[in-house]
Amino acid sequence: MEGYSAARWMVCGDFINPTQPLAWQCASALERLGVTVLTANTEIRQPRVNQFIKKVGKSLAKPFGLKQTLSERFVRDERATIERHLQTQYDRFQPDVVLVIRGNHVAPALLTAWRKDGVKVIGWWIKDLKNLDNFLRDQPFHDLNFCIHANIRHPGIRYLPAVAVDPYRYRPLPEVTKRFDVVFVGIHTPKRREYLRALTGWHLGIVGPGWRSRFEWRDRVLFSAVQARTLYGEALNRFYNAGRIVVNINQWEANEGSGVTLRLADVPASGGCLVSEYSRGIEEMFTPGEEIVSFTSPDELRERVAFYLAHEAERRRVAQAGHARAMRLPTHMDRMRVLLEAVRNGAE
Repeated sequence: MEGYSAARWMVCGDFINPTQPLAWQCASALERLGVTVLTANTEIRQPRVNQFIKKVGKSLAKPFGLKQTLSERFVRDERATIERHLQTQYDRFQPDVVLVIRGNHVAPALLTAWRKDGVKVIGWWIKDLKNLDNFLRDQPFHDLNFCIHANIRHPGIRYLPAVAVDPYRYRPLPEVTKRFDVVFVGIHTPKRREYLRALTGWHLGIVGPGWRSRFEWRDRVLFSAVQARTLYGEALNRFYNAGRIVVNINQWEANEGSGVTLRLADVPASGGCLVSEYSRGIEEMFTPGEEIVSFTSPDELRERVAFYLAHEAERRRVAQAGHARAMRLPTHMDRMRVLLEAVRNGAE
């Protein structure tokens, strides 16, 4: 075989959640680079009846102190199902390279067996630092290790950001009416709720799971702002275009380390004015105050939003500069070329 650009790659990642398309984007980029790709899902689509049974089972077990035990049993069963699925896919495809987009667990026993077959295994950590210990623990089971956090100084781990521009998916739509003052996309967390409460008084649009749970229905402002549980593809691009400002709030705290969400590229690519919570690594891609706007607290978020809603010319200038900068960011093909080159060098 001449190099690894002609190799067979098995990409293991979350191919089930359409709101998190990174795994699909990486697989598509590899295919455009001439690689034969198999997509292997590391998540399970749970039927609603199974979700209901799990929920009821844990509720019944709680008074007896068995909720944790039952939860662990469910996790073990799910992982066993995923491992059987991955091994079946592996046996049928016989890959030369396995890329594990981490944050998604693949059992060390599987990785060890695959490496014994002469397969190159790549681990790429794309989540925040909270569970990074899991990746460090599994590092010896990969031939190559990559991480999105530039501040991780660990032997054998290379820095590779996941943020990349996808002009096929995100682009300006001048015909879309700006229906919202502010839009936000992301799963509900207490931190995000606190920040978005600082934006009461403006027309807010929210998309994401958890915002209409039984715990949030009393918060009428945020509850009424929810537009959908999930949006993806063209619908998500249109939603970004429907906001005068798009807010990004990280799930992690700024002092927990570096790392940026994929929205850092997606929103400016769509032509939106991005107001993003600051985290280390932003400056590598955008200039805060020029191409995006940053904040570090709920009060600062409210201050930034108030200013840019009141100054349309400034808001448009930031959006235009951000879009121009986003178009110069690396693409997913560029990110995958780094992996191709690393595998090729490792094979020589």
